[in-house]
Amino acid sequence: MDKKETATLLEEAADDLENLELPPNAKFDMGTWGEHPYGPKPDLENLCSTTACAAGWLSLMPKWRNRGFTSHWLQRRTGIDTVGPWGLIPIEGQGWEAMGAQVFGATSHELACIFFATGDSRDEVVERFRELAVEYWKDD
Repeated sequence: MDKKETATLLEEAADDLENLELPPNAKFDMGTWGEHPYGPKPDLENLCSTTACAAGWLSLMPKWRNRGFTSHWLQRRTGIDTVGPWGLIPIEGQGWEAMGAQVFGATSHELACIFFATGDSRDEVVERFRELAVEYWKDD
């Protein structure tokens, strides 16, 4: 993937997050990972009904899932015999930033600075995507 393609994908992700219409009772929160006690709701497309970060929201969009930025639901364990809430996690064996590097063409480190910016608002995350895209345009 060349730098122009990477810049274009980063801008597209920024646009998608900026224009994301959040379902009722859902929010965009980089400081709290999405979890809920009820399990996945595959019949509700693009809806986890929980707090979600940029990576989580992108991974629920069919366009990004088709490009390989996917996630699945996993029930976490809080003890040996105790199951915890359900959480949205990236595909097996990868972190959000590694999977993002494959899809976007940016480095894992660059994407970690976006996906793990726990104090950022949606506007700040969108701005981080746009700033990174500008760097890739400059390098092209």
